[in-house]
Amino acid sequence: MSTGIPSATAPNGVVYKIVDTSRRAPPGKCHVEPLSVKTKSRLVKFVAKEKLLIKTATERPKLRATTRAPGRAKATAEPLRVTTPDWVEQILTLLRSQNRVLMITTAPPKTKAPKPRKGGRTGGRRGQRRKNRPTSAPAQPRNGAVRIRNGNVEGKDRGRVEIFINGKWGTVCDDLWNSKAAMVVCRQLGYAFVIRATKKAEFGEGRLPILLDDVQCSGREKTLLECSHADIEKHNCSHKEDAGVICSHEDVIETEQ
Repeated sequence: MSTGIPSATAPNGVVYKIVDTSRRAPPGKCHVEPLSVKTKSRLVKFVAKEKLLIKTATERPKLRATTRAPGRAKATAEPLRVTTPDWVEQILTLLRSQNRVLMITTAPPKTKAPKPRKGGRTGGRRGQRRKNRPTSAPAQPRNGAVRIRNGNVEGKDRGRVEIFINGKWGTVCDDLWNSKAAMVVCRQLGYAFVIRATKKAEFGEGRLPILLDDVQCSGREKTLLECSHADIEKHNCSHKEDAGVICSHEDVIETEQ
């Protein structure tokens, strides 16, 4: 063996075979006579064992700087601890922080308890209006709205007819005034029946301007303004000819006394 050392102590080597081509035997007639091996030492059984050796680079420990006075004990070097963060612990820490932020953002706002008023009352004022509080103005009626007046007061089911046109109230002249026109007025006021159409200021003379004259209705109109009439505030009447109505929720026939 070409190992340079005794073959008994070498785990491996190369064996060279020398062949003399001039004395080569023909195929199938080769005869080998093994010779005995002469050794000068005792044979030792050797079994090769595999062992994996990995060299790792280790950092040299750093000496901790000390401010001790000379003559005291020397500072001892401590090895540098290298800790690798656990990825599971990192995820748990992230989830805890997110949960804490969510709890902070979704926390209900703190409400302060109302301070007790003098006399032990904690509630607000009841039945009292605030001073200098603006009051809302009454809604303006629609164009063509009607109302009835009995003298200078509001009539319940009978009275002088007054109509709202172009932002102001006025009376109606009794020229051509009949039960069909009175039926339209009563229906506007919420009554189902008309008892009689009145003339010649039966419920007192009005003081408002006369807005309508020569009113003619078929009885199917929704408002008195939809009936045929002269131009607004065009008339030849006085308040002695103010028209009126008597309405009812029942069909009643008025008899003359």
